[in-house]
Amino acid sequence: MTTAREPERLPFFVYGTLRPGQVNHAWALRGRAVREEPARIGGALLFDGPGYPYAIAGPPDAVVHGTLVEPGDADYDAVQATLDRLEGYVPGAPENLYERVVTEAACPDGRTVRAWVYLAAEPLAARLRAGGTLIPGGDWLDGDARRPSLLPAEPGPLPPAEQGPLPKAELHLHIEGTLEPELAFALAERNGVALPYATEDELRRAYSFEDLQSFLNLYYALMAVLRTEDDFTDLAHAYLARARHQGVRHAEIFFDPQAHTARGVPVGTVIGGLARALDTAQERYGISTRLIMCFLRDESADSALETFEAARPYLDRITAVGLDSAEVGHPPAKFAEVFALAREAGLKCVAHAGEEGPAGYVWQALDILGVDRIDHGVRCMEDERLVARLVAEQVPLTLCPLSNVRLRVIDDLAAHPLPAMLDAGLLVTVNSDDPAYFGGYVDDNFIAVREALGLDDATLRTLARNSFRASFLDEDTRARYLREVDAHEAAAPARRPGW
Repeated sequence: MTTAREPERLPFFVYGTLRPGQVNHAWALRGRAVREEPARIGGALLFDGPGYPYAIAGPPDAVVHGTLVEPGDADYDAVQATLDRLEGYVPGAPENLYERVVTEAACPDGRTVRAWVYLAAEPLAARLRAGGTLIPGGDWLDGDARRPSLLPAEPGPLPPAEQGPLPKAELHLHIEGTLEPELAFALAERNGVALPYATEDELRRAYSFEDLQSFLNLYYALMAVLRTEDDFTDLAHAYLARARHQGVRHAEIFFDPQAHTARGVPVGTVIGGLARALDTAQERYGISTRLIMCFLRDESADSALETFEAARPYLDRITAVGLDSAEVGHPPAKFAEVFALAREAGLKCVAHAGEEGPAGYVWQALDILGVDRIDHGVRCMEDERLVARLVAEQVPLTLCPLSNVRLRVIDDLAAHPLPAMLDAGLLVTVNSDDPAYFGGYVDDNFIAVREALGLDDATLRTLARNSFRASFLDEDTRARYLREVDAHEAAAPARRPGW
């Protein structure tokens, strides 16, 4: 059913997480395709995998259903490079997990189109034939075909041949900021919410911001679709499925209860819905999780206190409290009382500081709020004494490079202070912040800083190790994850270039 690989600019036939509405479509193909249509290929079999399917060569009468994606001319090379990297394909590399080959795709109108498809290479294909779970009918989205992954409950390294991106922890991730347009429209329909956008594409075009406040205006408006426990559960599952493909092994997830209680959604509904997904995250996605409850700094101190008291019955589900939203004009000191209550309750503390606000806000977060970690903190570099203290105490900083560029905190990613911060001895990590809005999840941020800043593999591994060291994990689990980074490094020469 396939021919040898040919150097042609053909469309791509995708059959799993790259199909419209699925976890990898939004970041890999969104806005880059001039045409997408249903299609099927013959001579192939589809097997269930850990959150995604595998296609392999099969008998002539076997069929796999999917989508034919035609990238625009200007985006073609970038799309091909993205898909090659996602599938672990390097031309001619014997260790490839997938091979990119030419197939014939049949369209609903009777046309037959030559297209690229990624098929599992040997020996993976042999293992699937011998013991894989065949998807009857060849459609991953049909009925019960998409079964939840049953990944090991105990964190451990993946087999080297199937390793994906560099293992990492994500420590700066707003769950509301993972609301992709596809899910926003689905939840709006489910809950009878009218969005001020006619289509998903129109909503995507609205993802253009001048600064933090213009982003927040859209961010809070879209939260109107989040009404029930099921909504928050679905939101968390959608993030975790994406995070799995980004190499995330541990996630410490922010949520903003005040943004929901202001709309009449109880704190218990928010926490209960998120917890339902997080309780299965290790089993389904191989990701350990923690939950961080944030206070909105542009709300009053009394509102933060009321929120904390409303959340008291659920503190066993919460690891830390945080401080986020519009920074300028809202110093950390304003929230001293609620952070003191959180520390008394045995919770960890973090705070956004030194993003748009001055370095002085970082001092306040340290000395008045007693935080264990600073979120963002790029403006610490304006204060030599502050840098010296952060280095001496090894206070972690959770940087979000793509966010910094989109929100105009940094003019150009190539000018990001990340290398200087590492050189100074700061304990910095790389994260995604609000990835649905800022155009990249955490591994996309790793790739972006590698390319824009010329970071080598050793530096990327330092960032990955920092992410686990800066986490709120227990020492044994942290050590296991650090060993995964070591194993990834050891396997790298036998795998492929990149991450």
